Amino acid sequence: MVTFKRLLLAGLSCATALACAPSALAVGYRLDSYDATAGAGGSSNPNAITLGPDGNIWFTDGVAGKLGRVSPAGAVTRFALAGGPNSVTVGPDGALWATRHTDNDVVRLSNSGVVTNDFNVPQPASYPYALTSGPDGNLWFTEFNGSPSKVVRMTPAGAFTQVDELGQPTGVVAGPDGNMWVAGGFGDDIVKYPLNMIGPTPYPVTPNSRPGDITRGPDGRLWFSEWDAGKVGAVTTAGLVSEYTLPGREGTAGIARSEDGALWVGSYMGSRSFIERISTSGHVTHTLALPTGSAVDSITTGPTGTNTVWFTDSGVNRIGRVSVAPEVTPPPAGEDARPVLELVALHRKARLGGRRGARVAVSATCNEICDMAAKARLRTKRKMKASRSVEKQDVAAGKPVKLTFKLSRKAKRVARRALRRKRRARVVVSVKATDSAGQTTTAAVKVKLKLKR
Repeated sequence: MVTFKRLLLAGLSCATALACAPSALAVGYRLDSYDATAGAGGSSNPNAITLGPDGNIWFTDGVAGKLGRVSPAGAVTRFALAGGPNSVTVGPDGALWATRHTDNDVVRLSNSGVVTNDFNVPQPASYPYALTSGPDGNLWFTEFNGSPSKVVRMTPAGAFTQVDELGQPTGVVAGPDGNMWVAGGFGDDIVKYPLNMIGPTPYPVTPNSRPGDITRGPDGRLWFSEWDAGKVGAVTTAGLVSEYTLPGREGTAGIARSEDGALWVGSYMGSRSFIERISTSGHVTHTLALPTGSAVDSITTGPTGTNTVWFTDSGVNRIGRVSVAPEVTPPPAGEDARPVLELVALHRKARLGGRRGARVAVSATCNEICDMAAKARLRTKRKMKASRSVEKQDVAAGKPVKLTFKLSRKAKRVARRALRRKRRARVVVSVKATDSAGQTTTAAVKVKLKLKR
């Protein structure tokens, strides 16, 4: 497992973390990426992805002939699965199921990637594609090829019912109304299928947009991506279609809901790809840029309580994760804000002379758990000499920490000489605090030195 990129991105701007208030914490998003080849190297092309019944993330790799498992911490394990695996989902029986285009079948899998049941699709060379569970206890999938293409219902025992669907259908999902909803692909429509498959209803979308993936949204609508248009769409269960433009995008790919009531979609422009957060009003709230050459294929919601989404990136053969991370933003103008780091000078310790002389102490307090690194420098009119450095790890929130510096003999002589000549001598203490999110805050305090009388 190799994490190659971590980003903190936010919808609100914060030019610097200095003096940002804890009360002004905003939501940002961190992007992690993991090697889908799990160190094996060679050809790879991760495509479909889903949350498994074991709490891990599972993905298919049709080029390498693999089924992949990713732990919540990002550890990747791959299992051999020949036959060109396409889609993977949790079936109505709680097991993993996958479609395979080369073997033209649907297979049931154990949590160790072993095929336990294998059902051949009736139509030859049909390229079984997207796969999901229906509310009727059956599996539903689309056939991307065929004469014509089809939408298929399959019982866990392997009984098939097929309906013709022109236009190479792609995504399929169970709707909140008890029907199945299909993205029509080249048919440029979204189709509602009753569970008995009688009388499907198409709802047209923008011509030549090619609806690709479809998911159940947090607002009761069915949300879909458009492969050949820089848009996402949503359709109510009554058939009212809305489409929303993503500025500067040529197309959108995988789409999934998040736990915080929004959606995430993959998008692209030229050779650049992005992961973007979409509100239910259709506005882009956050954009996470991916490396050049990336290509987002599929997105899934992470384990409950993690507020994460996971995606496959076939362009660079990686698995990505987007998670919530705290971001520090400036307090609103005109409002007082307690700084993350507070310093207080203790002047009574800043006297030269005596056995315990030449010691400078300051008190530092973090308003959240932090690590501290401090350095003291002697400053006079003509010279500056370095003193000691101090580090403190895992400083508790709100706990004052005493930072004591003993001046070197040379620095002590320089300071005494300056003070006897009626010149100022000060120690400048600089402290840097780093919180658990990696944000740093710096502060400094000047301590006047005095001769002991």
